[in-house]
Amino acid sequence: MFERAPIPTPARAVSGTAFTLIELLVVIAIIGILTALLLPVLSHAKVKGRDVVCENNLKQVVTANLMYVAEYRGACAPDHRSEDGIWMGLLQPYYGTSLNVRLCPSAPDTNGSGVVDPFFGTRGTADKAWFWIPLTVTNRWSGSYGINGWLYPNQFTHGQHPMDDAERPNLFGKESAISRPSLTPAFCDSVWCENYPKTNDPPATDLYNGTSGKSMEAMNGNISMGRVTVPRHGGAGPARSPTPFYSTNQLPGAVNVTFCDGHVEFTKLEGMWNFYWNKTWVPPIPRPN
Repeated sequence: MFERAPIPTPARAVSGTAFTLIELLVVIAIIGILTALLLPVLSHAKVKGRDVVCENNLKQVVTANLMYVAEYRGACAPDHRSEDGIWMGLLQPYYGTSLNVRLCPSAPDTNGSGVVDPFFGTRGTADKAWFWIPLTVTNRWSGSYGINGWLYPNQFTHGQHPMDDAERPNLFGKESAISRPSLTPAFCDSVWCENYPKTNDPPATDLYNGTSGKSMEAMNGNISMGRVTVPRHGGAGPARSPTPFYSTNQLPGAVNVTFCDGHVEFTKLEGMWNFYWNKTWVPPIPRPN
């Protein structure tokens, strides 16, 4: 009357097309190997991308300076007598209002977390921007780049940065005084907004902070080349900059440098003394240490 339901048969063995445990482990190992191979490539591409953005930013800044020079015939950089942001404020009408133009992606704005200068603001580091507070206005300026201060048409003498009379001949002052525009730096990666390198300046002994000692003199300009000898590019990463650094060793890494003719160069730190930073510069051989 009623048909009996078929008795279920035992489950069949796993199909021969499924992965065995050994095959699965092999696949996982291959994925791990490929990931290990690709991560450095992706990391390098990310770093390279930051380098390119930095170069483009500096290109905009130096182009703004060239426009300023063209408008103010005879000058070779903004007039330092203005304290309203020094070059940051005076060039802003030419490079625009975007803060990012003054910031290297490898040294972003961190709201001033570096070494404090009670007179002017906060120094940057290899991986952090500086910020500068003008004495006469309430603006807050920050950035990752510094101007070659020897380009200024003059140098005021108040505060803790007086210009020594013996140093005044180093000032270019006028565009016509720059005899090697393709070898004269205008702006570059820096832990401060302006720099006054001298031929006898050694590199910093702390490449992360760009300083040589903890005194205010050491931090604020006695060794100006130290401000730009920070391995922000081309090394193990700015956050891993050597500190302490023994100046007799080979300098690691590189920075981006713009020149008075408007071009930008990716420059190894060891080559920073080969440029003509001021009017009386003679490249030292070997570089100071």
